[in-house]
Amino acid sequence: MFPLALLNASSPPVDDIVLSCSFATDYTDATGRHTLSTIAGTPTFADSALLMNTSDLVRVGASNGDVSADFKFDEAVNVEISCDIKMMTILNNGRIWSFGTTDSAFFPCLRIQDTGTFQIVDNSTTVRLQYVNPTSIIGVWKKVTFTRNTTGLHKLFIDDVEQASYSGTINNLTGAASQIVFARDGFWQDFYIKNFNVKKYV
Repeated sequence: MFPLALLNASSPPVDDIVLSCSFATDYTDATGRHTLSTIAGTPTFADSALLMNTSDLVRVGASNGDVSADFKFDEAVNVEISCDIKMMTILNNGRIWSFGTTDSAFFPCLRIQDTGTFQIVDNSTTVRLQYVNPTSIIGVWKKVTFTRNTTGLHKLFIDDVEQASYSGTINNLTGAASQIVFARDGFWQDFYIKNFNVKKYV
């Protein structure tokens, strides 16, 4: 059961999978709603995942990297963003995924610090959700899920276990239509990513 299924117990959620990328062999969005494109570098496929090496950047949008209304999460919907990642190197402030209106708009984002601190960051200085893994995550697959419900309750799950929560708003989630960028220019790190999914529930 997905974590969001527990957020609105009064009625069963209606889900809309707006992005689904396994990254087993290619960039294909299984929903057919979005186009993925390389901004920089030469991402490759390995270990049934997308391997992001130094200087690799990938963008997800409605078409040719344009913004998508699917990534505008108004307050009337529940949201779930999940992926599996395996870090090979970690550079502080390095992003895994970011939302924004352009390639250079990097917030909110999932970033990894030190050897295994997971953060959902609202801007360059505001950490909204954080979990410090007790051991190094280098070379270890971890499932990371971020959720937000219609009351503004945000949660961070690691391997399907809730590790942090925050009530309030997060930059850009309810703003303009956005795009997704994997990795971050200038903060290079090596990691694998697979099973990247974005879902909405009403």
